[in-house]
Amino acid sequence: MRAENGRLWGTLHDGKFEVRSVTQSDLEDALDVLEGSFFLNESVCIACEINLPENRQARLDLRKLCQKTALDGVSLLVKEVDTGRVVSVSFNKIQFAPPPGDDHFFLKFRNEDVKSPQARRLMDFMIEVDERIDPRAIGFGALVVPVHNSTD
Repeated sequence: MRAENGRLWGTLHDGKFEVRSVTQSDLEDALDVLEGSFFLNESVCIACEINLPENRQARLDLRKLCQKTALDGVSLLVKEVDTGRVVSVSFNKIQFAPPPGDDHFFLKFRNEDVKSPQARRLMDFMIEVDERIDPRAIGFGALVVPVHNSTD
């Protein structure tokens, strides 16, 4: 992941928005989009009770997951050009087959880093979906945060 000036991949809506690679300087803003949108509105987050105010640890666990995921350098964000505000993010992970007997990235993170039962439930769902698509649980995982209408 670059420190700043993420690669420009394209523009949207007549140049009002830019799609860029996530950089270290954008990472906190990208993670904050999770708080304001994904954790509150995404169906799996609601089902796992990530959205409830008392489950702050679950949100911290998932932020840490996205921080580690961003290190691969394949995560993207969308910025509003006029304000520089991050309005959407896609945290992407390239997974490789682990050595025999070792766990893949998501399972290892779930077992070693996740403290809350709510985040564990969400990760169990992610792992199950990955295994359905690729029984070896190797591939490309994404956590996409869409733009939601807001009052600001």
